[in-house]
Amino acid sequence: MRSVAERILGVLESRLLLIDGSGEFHMDVARRVFLRRPTYDVDIESLPALFLFRLSETRTGSPEDGVEKQVMFGLVGVVASSDRAGIELERLLASAERALEQTDDMYLRDPEMKKNLLSEALALTTGEIPPPEDGSKIESFSLGIQCTYPHVYGEPEHVT
Repeated sequence: MRSVAERILGVLESRLLLIDGSGEFHMDVARRVFLRRPTYDVDIESLPALFLFRLSETRTGSPEDGVEKQVMFGLVGVVASSDRAGIELERLLASAERALEQTDDMYLRDPEMKKNLLSEALALTTGEIPPPEDGSKIESFSLGIQCTYPHVYGEPEHVT
């Protein structure tokens, strides 16, 4: 059985894969959503792209009284460096926010289990759009995705 964190990652990925340039989305990532990919070669690959990965985990509580996990995922968006990259980054960021922040499913309902995965609403945290490095062929933004859920001691796949 898949762990809760794996299920959350799957739901986040499926939402980001919706970014196709139609309707409310300002950009088309053409299904270029990568999970923990270490490199990206702008010379041979199309842009833009999104990279989704786990950053950290915090646990509060105790095994006896219940544990709450707060898992932070990172999202990095990349576009080709150009004199319009700032606009492209803003469009990609807005599209990612729109895909992730669904008001009718703020607790990430698992389609398989028909249960909410999170105990608190999905929260996007502070991100940044750093200035590009000299000679860089890409520009990027980063965004944090905070996911909080109860953890049953010894059962990482348990969804309450």
